[in-house]
Amino acid sequence: MLALPPLLAFALIAAASSGVALLVLPLAQRLGQRLGMVDLPRPGEVQDRPLPRSGGYALYPAFFAGVLVAILTLPRYPDEWLRLAGLTLGALLILPLAYCDDRYRLPPWPQLAAQLLIALVATQFDIRIDRVSNPFGGTIPVPEELVIPLTMLWIVGMINTVNFADGVDGLAGGIGVIAATTLFLVSVLLGQYSIAALALALAGATLAFLRWNFFPARLILGTSGATLIGFLLATLSIIGGAKIATALMVLGLPIADVATVIGYRLLQRRSPFQGGDRAHLHHRLLALGLSQRQVVYLFYALCAGLGALAIALSAVGRHWGILAMAVVVAAVLAYVLPRSGRLISQGRALAGLGGRPEGRSTAQPSPVDGGAPAGSSRPRRAG
Repeated sequence: MLALPPLLAFALIAAASSGVALLVLPLAQRLGQRLGMVDLPRPGEVQDRPLPRSGGYALYPAFFAGVLVAILTLPRYPDEWLRLAGLTLGALLILPLAYCDDRYRLPPWPQLAAQLLIALVATQFDIRIDRVSNPFGGTIPVPEELVIPLTMLWIVGMINTVNFADGVDGLAGGIGVIAATTLFLVSVLLGQYSIAALALALAGATLAFLRWNFFPARLILGTSGATLIGFLLATLSIIGGAKIATALMVLGLPIADVATVIGYRLLQRRSPFQGGDRAHLHHRLLALGLSQRQVVYLFYALCAGLGALAIALSAVGRHWGILAMAVVVAAVLAYVLPRSGRLISQGRALAGLGGRPEGRSTAQPSPVDGGAPAGSSRPRRAG
């Protein structure tokens, strides 16, 4: 191990993860085209060309290149190696799920079962939520019988939060960068440099991906990317401790969108995994007349603002930050939902407003939701 100064190590990690991503992203694009992992456009949609959904496969070598540099340049506590092994194994277990879904379009429930299995495997490597932060100071222990179920719920919930957001070019990847950067900065403030390095590797890889994914996209995440980003954000917020509240704050708006959409669909007596209703917040903002870029910038600004608040309050008291996050999210939803509901219910064409319906057309035209479970957001051609 070289044991470099942290700043130099961080620079090398960021360069390795982003540099490898830029090198392999063209290969991932060609891989998607060759294997038929392609989303097709349909009439009335802004997307006017097929898009490979294989961008997530480029994140793997990029992220682990950054991890390798981190291992070689920063000291690590002995108990971190077990968790790092669990993170690595969980990430690799995503690949068979991703390949099957990206190419053959799995139904929602097998995907959910696979996500639960991946989360369960992670818990066996001491990636567990055994205590939560007390907003008024200290921590609250989690009852032993709830530790594994709570951890699995957190991991699966984060996976699908990222995937629900993958409906507008650059949105899921961008909020992934913001969340990973926030976790990096909080870890640095806590003196957890080896943990910070992992979050930085994710941020660097995903930031490079945005060069291909920002509107107009040339490549999309697919199941491999959405699941990997969600899994890594969930596990990194557990490793080292004291960061679950941070992740909750920075992703408060996407999490609220997930809860709102699921509640809406249950009230309609529909499966929460069945999309096509344009009920997501990004669809509603498009219906109000915002462009795709404007929608993405709004999400970026809100998530970054909440992330900055989480960093600023990390040493003061997160209860004020969580309260502020709740107020901001409630205000956004209170403004958008009533104004967009009439347009959504009338089935106003989103294509004319710069948006796209929730699913993308393929030989299997029924729309399936972006968050249900990860990777189903964009229907695709079988085989």
